[in-house]
Amino acid sequence: MMLVLITPDNLPARVNHIILKTLQNAVAPQVFTPRGSYDGRKNLFCPSRLNLGNTDSKEFDVPLPQANGGPNPTRPPKINKVKITLVATINPELLERFVNGQQSHDEEAITAITACNVALKMEPNLNFPFNTRSFFVEQLERRNIGGGIELWRGLFQSLRPGIGRMHVNVDIATGIMYKRGPLIELCLEVLDKPGGNANLLAPSMGLPDHARIRLQRFITGLQVTVEKTTGDKKRVIRSLSKQGADEIRFDHNGTTITVAQYFQQRLGRPLQFPRVVCVEIGKNALVPLEVCMVPPGQIMRKQIPPNKTNDVLEFSKKRPDERFGTVQRGTQHLQYGQSQYVRSFGMTVDTTGFIETNGRVLNPPAMKYSGQSVTPRNGSWNMAQKKLFKPCSPIPQWVVVIYEREQRFGRGQCQSMIQGLTNEARNLGITFAHADPLIRYENGNGDVVAQLRTAGKMVFDRTRTGPSLFVVVLPDMGDEIYTSVKHFGDVVQGVATQCLKSFKCSRANAQYWANVLLKVNVKLGGINVIPDPNLSSSLSDPAKPTIVMGADIQHPAPGSVGRPSFAALVSSVDLNCSKYIANSNVQEGRLEFIPDLKVMVKHSLQNYLDYRKNVERAAKPKPIRLIFFRDGVSEPEFKRVLAGELPQIKAALDEMDMKDCKVTMVVVGKRHHIRFNPVNPADKDRSGNAPAGLVVDRDIGHPVEFDYYLQSQGGLLGTSRSSHYSVLFDENRFNADAMQAISFSLCHVYARATRSVSIPAPVYYADIVCARAKHHYDPATRHLMSDTASQSSSGLQNFRSNFRPLSAYAQRNMYFSTSMRTCGYLEIAPPVVYHAQSWATWASMCNLELIPSFVAHASERAKSRFSKTGQKKRVIYRLRKPGTTTRSEAKKHPPLGRSFTGLLRTHHSYPSNLLRSLLGVQGSSAGLPPRPTRLSLTVSCRGIITRRTLVSSSGAQVSPTGVSTSNSGKDGFGRLKNKKNFEISFYHVNDVHAHLDQFRPSGSSCTDPSRGCVGGYPRIKSVIDQHRPTKKKSLFLNAGDEFQGTLFYTLYKGAAISSVLNQLGFDAMTLGNHEFDDGDDLLASFISNITFPVISANIHTNNRKLSRGLVPYKVFNKGKYRGMDLAIVAVTTETTKTISRPGEGTTFEDPVAAVKRTVQYIKRFHRDVKRIVALTHIGYAQDIRLAQETTDISLIVGGHSHTLLGERNLKVALLVSCSHFHFLCFAPLITLATCHPYSPCARRVVGRPADNTTIPAAKGPYPTIAKNKKGEDVFVVTSYRWGEYLGYIDLEFDSRGRVVRYEGAPIHLTNTDNATQAENPALKTEVQEWAKGFEVYARQIVGFTELPLDQTTCLVGECTLGDLTGDAIAAFAPSNTSSPINNNGSSTTPGSGAIFAGAIMNGGGIRASIDGPANISLQQVLEVYPFGNTIVELPFTSTQLWNTFESIVSESNVEDPSIPVTSFVQVSSSIRLTYDPSAAVGSRLKSLTVANGAEEVTRDGGKTYTIATIDYLASGGDGFWPPRDPASYVTLDTLDTVFVNYFRGLGALQGRDTGSVRIELDGRISTTTSA
Repeated sequence: MMLVLITPDNLPARVNHIILKTLQNAVAPQVFTPRGSYDGRKNLFCPSRLNLGNTDSKEFDVPLPQANGGPNPTRPPKINKVKITLVATINPELLERFVNGQQSHDEEAITAITACNVALKMEPNLNFPFNTRSFFVEQLERRNIGGGIELWRGLFQSLRPGIGRMHVNVDIATGIMYKRGPLIELCLEVLDKPGGNANLLAPSMGLPDHARIRLQRFITGLQVTVEKTTGDKKRVIRSLSKQGADEIRFDHNGTTITVAQYFQQRLGRPLQFPRVVCVEIGKNALVPLEVCMVPPGQIMRKQIPPNKTNDVLEFSKKRPDERFGTVQRGTQHLQYGQSQYVRSFGMTVDTTGFIETNGRVLNPPAMKYSGQSVTPRNGSWNMAQKKLFKPCSPIPQWVVVIYEREQRFGRGQCQSMIQGLTNEARNLGITFAHADPLIRYENGNGDVVAQLRTAGKMVFDRTRTGPSLFVVVLPDMGDEIYTSVKHFGDVVQGVATQCLKSFKCSRANAQYWANVLLKVNVKLGGINVIPDPNLSSSLSDPAKPTIVMGADIQHPAPGSVGRPSFAALVSSVDLNCSKYIANSNVQEGRLEFIPDLKVMVKHSLQNYLDYRKNVERAAKPKPIRLIFFRDGVSEPEFKRVLAGELPQIKAALDEMDMKDCKVTMVVVGKRHHIRFNPVNPADKDRSGNAPAGLVVDRDIGHPVEFDYYLQSQGGLLGTSRSSHYSVLFDENRFNADAMQAISFSLCHVYARATRSVSIPAPVYYADIVCARAKHHYDPATRHLMSDTASQSSSGLQNFRSNFRPLSAYAQRNMYFSTSMRTCGYLEIAPPVVYHAQSWATWASMCNLELIPSFVAHASERAKSRFSKTGQKKRVIYRLRKPGTTTRSEAKKHPPLGRSFTGLLRTHHSYPSNLLRSLLGVQGSSAGLPPRPTRLSLTVSCRGIITRRTLVSSSGAQVSPTGVSTSNSGKDGFGRLKNKKNFEISFYHVNDVHAHLDQFRPSGSSCTDPSRGCVGGYPRIKSVIDQHRPTKKKSLFLNAGDEFQGTLFYTLYKGAAISSVLNQLGFDAMTLGNHEFDDGDDLLASFISNITFPVISANIHTNNRKLSRGLVPYKVFNKGKYRGMDLAIVAVTTETTKTISRPGEGTTFEDPVAAVKRTVQYIKRFHRDVKRIVALTHIGYAQDIRLAQETTDISLIVGGHSHTLLGERNLKVALLVSCSHFHFLCFAPLITLATCHPYSPCARRVVGRPADNTTIPAAKGPYPTIAKNKKGEDVFVVTSYRWGEYLGYIDLEFDSRGRVVRYEGAPIHLTNTDNATQAENPALKTEVQEWAKGFEVYARQIVGFTELPLDQTTCLVGECTLGDLTGDAIAAFAPSNTSSPINNNGSSTTPGSGAIFAGAIMNGGGIRASIDGPANISLQQVLEVYPFGNTIVELPFTSTQLWNTFESIVSESNVEDPSIPVTSFVQVSSSIRLTYDPSAAVGSRLKSLTVANGAEEVTRDGGKTYTIATIDYLASGGDGFWPPRDPASYVTLDTLDTVFVNYFRGLGALQGRDTGSVRIELDGRISTTTSA
């Protein structure tokens, strides 16, 4: 451990870090090897002893450039003196002993932990804005809140000792930053004039001096850069001028000029706002505001403006899942693996997940009122119909003083307030002698204390009795009046005061007045409620009377100098520990212990004795136990506080003759960063938090001290914070259960609330008393409390002498009872009464609750409407946010698994707009289909289009469930025979992968249409526009993976795709895995531009933008969908987390579980839905599994696996065609009794050779029919890939929603057939406009291939394009020094003695084939490799390499079975492998040679090899091997660049500009069969 002394010694920590970094890296790098970790002040921790000479001390000169003259400074760098001295040596072994409980928590242990903490935060502190233990990253989240402030999301980190190991505590933090950009704009925002005229900042234009001073306070200390003066160097603002730049004059080279004239010369232009004030930077340098820029990332170290507090709180609060997701996502910025400081200390940090531990939920204490008890549920209870435990004495006289204008709060409202208050008082047992108080309207700008004294005297003169209660009505922004009122009541007069907000009184209900009276009662000596004395955790045992104390210290705001701290002690006086008194004191600023505690404790003990003797009439009033709760103490201060305060408590007991009273001292910490999130969702409360009463005392507890975490309050908003209890001293020998139960019980006696609070009530009260310390000062001298008050050496004495003591009344009563911060509920009263089920659905989707309210809310018109319908009982429904309370019971509905609170935008138009959107109401009814033309045709054929009516052995038609359906199908006019049945047509595409335009069947661009091209959205739109109008009811669905594959995405991301999709008429879409390739934010932006629903039930995210764009299901039964009564539920493959790049806070639930949950929800809350369709992106095999493991699903429309469905064995084929498209008929015996003019059988019948209509690559029939768990048919369809086929199927449903007939076929979209060659002209034009950006890539030829380069088999075996890819990677691997075309220089082989083995590529990373013989363009290369992967080299042992290939051919990771293997492998020619696909998993690989056959790899070999691959695989993609640490490898060129350079290298060898290849399969990957 080194002591660092920097001269000058008053530099900020940020500058000190720069000095030490320069010293270690530039001035003396030979001394600081390895680099030390610096805390920014005086401590430097080094992993080894530094060579500082014989004295172990050395001084260095460290130069830093000065900010004068921009890029060409005229002054030399400033020299800073740095002296480094060895002061201590830390033994790392003591940390191990400490966490194992073998070492006390002494200074050595604290120093060792501090050293590790400094090393942890060193790297982030050098790269990001930081404060003591947090750093801030704008990429995590940034929000502009106005007022010249922006908020950054940050990460807190701290190394903490646990039981048996050390933990890194990581939590989110909020950085309050000055807003970046022009200083003049920031100043306008500070003065609440955002975007206003800058001349508002000119004194000559009316800028008030008080506004200038306010602005100066805000910007003092801010760093700015000055245009054409300081360059990138930052200068600190010292003050603000009183004059404008055109009025301030100074001598410049013998001439007197103004600041405005000077900067006109420097800038070469006149100032735009010469009258505006200037800032002083440096020494007497005045600079106009308009030439100053505020660099980003400057932490504002001043008090938050009051009007911005709510904005900061809103930004800071996150629900547990969101909070934990943000932390997980932010761990990439912690850089533990890349930090040289962490590595040099020998530390490794596992960031793969959070610590899981066990906790217990304590039983809450029963709360006793007068004659009744109630048991809290999740930290809250209802006191309706209950009287207070001990009401205060009757109130004989009282006064109402109103500081609101009478026009805004009139006499009538005042009388309503009095009536509401007195009526509710009777209900609670409080007695007002009369309801006719003196009412006075006063001006808040006057002497408030004198006004209140006058009102009290008027009452006394009239009744000869002074008022015992002042009710004061305040206006908005009445904080100064409030302070004066409390000074009058608590200090001057000694009377209870109750302040009310005028706007709340105007519309208050009984619940509001009950809350007010809870405060009034305890202020006047009453007791609201006590814990049940019969409980084992009760402190009410008369044989062991207990006094409970709570102490706290409030320190001055950061940056304040010479200001005092305020200490408070609150203690119980009654046997039940429910009534408390307080006293407070002034002490030296930032002193961590209370020097006058003995006097304060004696005062509390005396009050306890007096109350127990005189009120409770106790025979033995002295306490036997004293429990002292202390707040505001950090862990390093525990010993100091214990040593400074415990002796004072003991001394006070001795002097009060209470030596036998045993003391327990507990520190309660609430400013820690430990958060809990239940693993099991069933254990969460409605806010997503752990339930009230959670206690955790294992795993994360202190290794040697008695401590525990108690989350005593129920969740409301954000993530609940537990309190950390550390028992420092315990003579009472409480065991863990007793101490935890006592703590939890005391959290329920907070007098103001009917819910438990986060810390024991006495500590809560002490915190309030500290905050009210300013009320002890006369309002006439409140300037003492000003942040800008000048301080002198006698400042503390000045504060002490002006600190007035509490009145006798306040010393005996709970004058400090005040309001908690609470959140109200959102109430929406519909103008008419809607069906409760619809409201319930809406409420659940909006994360609201549906509450039955009073019928009196309904209008007379609504009443008459209900009377006509004969309904006897009516209910009006209200909506509220969960977790808030009303007097009526909530009608509970299970959450759907995601929140849609962002959808609720208005109080007015929701019935017609929002409800329509949420419940699937869209558009108007579709028109009738064209009149059918009668035509009978019988064909005998097999093929793609199928039409099926299920037939039993007896000849009667049967439905998939076995019910007779002889009356299905259509009559001769195309109408359904059974009028109760319903037919829906489904069109679908999937895995288009940015193929917006037509393309070659290989997947490459259609550069020559004469060679045959397929697909493209203009062609799809043409077919849809012609075919869909012939269907009465139809849906067009997209099964995801629109991203990646062509330059349409590479260049334009989602912009071109969203524009095109919006013109297709899609009804719904789900997301594919590739939609997450560029993260959540880009995807959220894409979804926001989509005009149709995007559905997924298994994606859960804390990205608010993404969450707002997703719905878990969609109901189609309104408007043009009327009669469908159909719901679509959608899911995405759960492997997305490993094969794509979703945000850390985005997770993917098991698709089957998500579908089951959502289907049950739909059935429960959408009783009118008869048909459910699953829209999936999970793959053909998983679609079949989904069908088999669920019920109630009729159709699954899938994607992801690029599966082609159809008939593989064609015997006889007929092409049934119309003028616009064709279908291949493949049904055993189909009778088309009728058809529409645009149906397949109309117009003409054309023969076609059988070999042109087979689909030999089809993986199954279209549709594939699977059986669900009830044995019912489920139809599974998918439409191959890239938009080459348009899926189409008609389903006829019976009245129960069961499929009784189907027909359908994938439509092959090709430009070689008249039926599908047409493309929509308008869309084609738009697509071609987007494609103009490709021309530069299309013209650039990189090589030539003599044979086609096939990609289609890369996912199942060796493929020619995979061979070429592997060879190209291997040729350009830096370690492959034998390559004739390697231009990467010397070897960078990982590891000593490693042998270059070859290259490995995943088949899924090769996205398109290349036609041949033909030139290869750069556009084609980018389409083959669209992901931007880079080349890396990794070391493998023989065992690792063998296991890698075994995992791939076994399709299961043999090292970690939990990691799915999701692709096949392609290799360079230097690697050859043989495997047996029929062998058991884990034993399929039979042989493996590398390095061109020179090395035979075995599972147990002892050699090390180097493999060239891509960064996607290195990071664990496709599950080939566990993720490698990014710090362990270097990324090289991108894959497309390597491919292009490979051809250039071949060209050089071949004597031409670009190379030529002839690639044929060479058996580098082969299979065998075991004998």
